Amino acid sequence: MRWTSFWNPGVRGDLGLATDEAALGWVARDPDAAILHLYRFDPPAVVIGYHQDPRAEADLRACAARGVEVHRRLTGGGSILMGPGQLGLALALPRSAVSTAGGFGPVFEALSGGIIDALRRHGVESVLRPKNDLAVDGRKICGVGAYTDADGMLLFHASTLVDVDFDLMLEVLHIPEAKHRDKFVAHAREGMTTLCEQVGRQVPVEDFAAAVEDGYRRSLGVHLERGELDPLRREDVERLAAARYRDPGWLHLGGRPGAQFTQVARKTRGGMVVVRCWQERGRVRELQLRGDFFAERGVVEAIERALRGATAGEARERVAAVLPADDLWLVTADDVATLVRDALTAEGVEGGRNATACFLPGR
Repeated sequence: MRWTSFWNPGVRGDLGLATDEAALGWVARDPDAAILHLYRFDPPAVVIGYHQDPRAEADLRACAARGVEVHRRLTGGGSILMGPGQLGLALALPRSAVSTAGGFGPVFEALSGGIIDALRRHGVESVLRPKNDLAVDGRKICGVGAYTDADGMLLFHASTLVDVDFDLMLEVLHIPEAKHRDKFVAHAREGMTTLCEQVGRQVPVEDFAAAVEDGYRRSLGVHLERGELDPLRREDVERLAAARYRDPGWLHLGGRPGAQFTQVARKTRGGMVVVRCWQERGRVRELQLRGDFFAERGVVEAIERALRGATAGEARERVAAVLPADDLWLVTADDVATLVRDALTAEGVEGGRNATACFLPGR
């Protein structure tokens, strides 16, 4: 398999994410190829997971005031502030190149090796821990995610904290109100680290990007060459950016179908799962599943359709009928059914949020 990398030292969020998605199409047309996209965002952007709600994850007013963009990515997981100190990584390759038996866990294990090797070359030992973190002595330094498409292609995402503007992160991502803020901030600072902190000096992101390229050469034994996007591929990127990543409909995917709804949340082995339920006479009229879990495309939508008209007692059977093993990766039919039952008996609300940021502790 031929590997090609592209280094993007300062890319706008919509163009960066569009490049990631476009790479899936390029690999689909040439299945002997793998494409590694390495980049920094400029300006900074809050990037939410595919199954998340931007209103729950980001302070949209603060983002606008600070010039921070907000985007939705293809992969699941939690929200993150991507700024000049983070290395963004997207690896597109055929799904057949990596085992997905048992969910996305084996994907993370196989494809995190290049990052782990690059950190080790800087004297930093990291380990992959559930569900999708690289950690140094228990402190998160990198988050990873994955997505598969209908053409059999796989996209692996990662964001490594070479450095971070912690104050800006706390300003633009939703965190607890004032009563619990100080305790939360202290917990957050203790729970994450950066490469610069670990080595005690500044590390240019471009240097770490080159180390990651070498890391994949060593960890997977691949021949990787750095290339440049040609004009035709740049057109692909611009077309996708305009059609999807600059479209407010993509950012606010699955807008609320009514004002009054019930919302419940539960931390599962696969991540935070949030259920929003619009009900009528004890049955689900409409339902949305949100959270920082990972799921193959179409599975969540199938569950939402299956639960329309369901009572609490019918929820588990309906979910189990459309939930293939491992497609929600550690989120079970029992988890979803329990949430539906709780949502059908909860008090209606006009809003509420359960934010689940990638580098901040769950709350």
